[in-house]
Amino acid sequence: MQALKLETADRMLISAFDLEENFDTGLSNFKALLRTVDVHEKDRLIDIMETIINDIFASRQ
Repeated sequence: MQALKLETADRMLISAFDLEENFDTGLSNFKALLRTVDVHEKDRLIDIMETIINDIFASRQ
């Protein structure tokens, strides 16, 4: 039973690490994209992000 708990904890740590790494990469890509688009496209991207954040927040409640 102890080995199963350790294996599960290891998987959770790996998943957390992968998530953080992917988030950092995505954030870097998003910042690069923001530097290349015009004001109207930036506003559109921010609106999309706001919608997604609100959806995530609503699903957690």
